[in-house]
Amino acid sequence: MSIRLLSLAICYLWCCSVSYGQNIRINEVQASNTVYQDEDGDTPDWIELHNLSTEAINLEGWSLTDKMDNEPYWTFTNKIINSGAYEYLWASGKNRISAGSARSLVREDDIFRYIAPTQNQGNSWKNTGYNDSNWDQGQGGFGYGDGDDVTNVSFGTRSVFVRKTFNIENVNAITNLYLDIDFDDAFVAFINGVEITRDNINGAAPNYLSLANTDKEAKIYTGGDPDHYDLMDFLDLLQDGENVLAIQVHNNVTSSSDLTLRPFLTARYNTTTQDGSEVHPLLKYRTSRLHTDFKVSSESETIYVLEPNGNIHDSIVIANLPTEISFGYTPFGNLRYFNITTPDEINSSLGYQGVLNGEILFSNNGGQVDALTLALSTSEPFTSIRYTTDSTIPDATSTLHTTPINISSSTTIRARLFRDGYLPSKVASRNYIIDEDHLLPVVSLITDPKNLFDEEDGIYAYGNNFTNEFPFFGANFWKDEEKPIHISYYGMDNELKVALNGGVKIFGGWSRANDQRSLSLFARKKYGLSDIKYPIFEERSYQSYGAIVLRNAGNDNLVSNMRDIITHELIKDLDLESQAYQSVVTY
Repeated sequence: MSIRLLSLAICYLWCCSVSYGQNIRINEVQASNTVYQDEDGDTPDWIELHNLSTEAINLEGWSLTDKMDNEPYWTFTNKIINSGAYEYLWASGKNRISAGSARSLVREDDIFRYIAPTQNQGNSWKNTGYNDSNWDQGQGGFGYGDGDDVTNVSFGTRSVFVRKTFNIENVNAITNLYLDIDFDDAFVAFINGVEITRDNINGAAPNYLSLANTDKEAKIYTGGDPDHYDLMDFLDLLQDGENVLAIQVHNNVTSSSDLTLRPFLTARYNTTTQDGSEVHPLLKYRTSRLHTDFKVSSESETIYVLEPNGNIHDSIVIANLPTEISFGYTPFGNLRYFNITTPDEINSSLGYQGVLNGEILFSNNGGQVDALTLALSTSEPFTSIRYTTDSTIPDATSTLHTTPINISSSTTIRARLFRDGYLPSKVASRNYIIDEDHLLPVVSLITDPKNLFDEEDGIYAYGNNFTNEFPFFGANFWKDEEKPIHISYYGMDNELKVALNGGVKIFGGWSRANDQRSLSLFARKKYGLSDIKYPIFEERSYQSYGAIVLRNAGNDNLVSNMRDIITHELIKDLDLESQAYQSVVTY
């Protein structure tokens, strides 16, 4: 009897055990992503899994974590990876276990109720129960003057009020809410009577006569994207059944040449739904993916895949991952670094053994100097230094630094470390300004010339598709694009105060059409440092800045160039917001 019972027990345990084998592998990880965007427009870290087996695997009950002592772990629900497939998910910390879908609750091409008021409308017009039957009806795209208007209003109209009702079956299924709106010059938006966002207009309750603070040009008709607002904090305003989006748009002057309102209200659901309609193609909402409840550290950590029984199925150790570099397996099973990332695809067979992080030292830090002989050095072993003098990024074919560089005229030096089988280091850059004696601080900007001046992609150039009339809409400098750039700041004593790799955009409204354009300079982690760590404006208490503007004086460009400075100096002691300034020479 006892022998028979023991046999049955062993059989039961054997039949109920599950063997997963080594079927799911963490195939590629990126800890500092700036290219791939999630459904919110962010660029989170990501983790790619690969099913090595010959059968599809349902990951329901499996977990991912970066900390084994931090239970409960982030867990999959009914996620199937097909045989041989690659599947990446966001390591964003947003904790979304269902991909869901995006739907347009209101689109610009819907039919709205609207009015160009000639008297105050009170407050009830924003509410769901308001009787708008005496308002006009028209398709979205309200305004005049830009040639992009579907429903035209009279020239000089101060404001237009619009209403659009929409229905929601289950408000609890909505995880995110967004307003995308193209407008000229200002707006205030409401959902179910409550203000959700506004731009370029003051006042607790602007009435129909209120004017925008300043002029603001619409973007879509010149090839740009509408302004985007995350309404996550207003989800509780929505209700099952009927809701209403109400918007008032305002001109800045009654003589304005144009007025624009083109609104889109989009919801993201944690499931499929028939609410609303397909997202408008103008909006670049991306496919939803799963989001873990943790992020990936670029410095050092281990990521684990856990089976439903809690056993560790696979793990990968991440260490010192630079921006835009991933770490994972080649098709031959070797762990390597990749400068070409391939989420959802097989990795390249040409990975790198490591990444060079050494620093290049300049015997002279540049700025205003006399003719000199420049030496470059590094403490990184087994490496060579290659450099360029034409502002392009050095590659493996650039000049090898073996002897000091003679500099007798103004010269830009850009250098990198190289080693066979390793990714090269970040670019180090210096500008040597010969035979100049400026009495102001100097800003030196160094970037590949094509980033600014290429007719196809250069953001400073006119390009090939601009209109012939000022402000040359369609020109490259109207694009909202950022390019990499090296930023150096030399103080009044000609000593190097700031040297960092950052980003640059064209700044301003119509003043960007001037031949001398304003520039926004950004410190971002993806380039290296997240702050410009120097008190550029001595009268301010700030010790660091995320961004600064090299301003062309706006509408005062090449006139006095001082109007903005004088205005802000006059009001700086009046307990009002004002801008600091520092005159500089820019190269």
